[in-house]
Amino acid sequence: MNPLSTFAPAAILAVSVASAALADSPTPYYAPETPTYDFAAQPMPQAKFEGAYLGASGALAVNFLPAIDTEFGAFAGYNFAVSDRVIAGAEIDASYNPNSLWLTSAFTGTLDGRLGYTVTDDLMVYGRAGGGYTTGGTGSAVWDVGGGAEYFVNDGVAVRGELDRTDPFAGGMQTQLNAKLGIIMDF
Repeated sequence: MNPLSTFAPAAILAVSVASAALADSPTPYYAPETPTYDFAAQPMPQAKFEGAYLGASGALAVNFLPAIDTEFGAFAGYNFAVSDRVIAGAEIDASYNPNSLWLTSAFTGTLDGRLGYTVTDDLMVYGRAGGGYTTGGTGSAVWDVGGGAEYFVNDGVAVRGELDRTDPFAGGMQTQLNAKLGIIMDF
């Protein structure tokens, strides 16, 4: 007997049984298509914080003196994106203190550099440092450093909280520490 004549019917039977078994099996699984995200079409978080802005602030000294030391001011600045979430900028700040720590009323103006990080689309934390001049006491050049946070309450309007330190270069004048609150109009 020819071995091929025995093998051929067995092979045909095996293929037929396998085909029938596969026909009764469930539908094969296909993985769902992976969603795509177009990053270029989405605004980056720092977009709200970029550009020009104006604001007003009020401050209360935290120098632990018995007298209340208040300050009122205005500021203007410009921010730009350095990277995906990092913002840099410059700000001019002018403030008036009718009862300053320096024993006279004081007008103080500063020019500061700012560096911030956008935590969310609406929240940025930042640090600032710079220098300027005060008419308080005998008058003096000053350096200042501080930090805070800005939060957009709606498009174009933000609030800010900040702690800052202003140090006169003139001898005999004390360091002034302020807790500031402000409102910002973004352009």
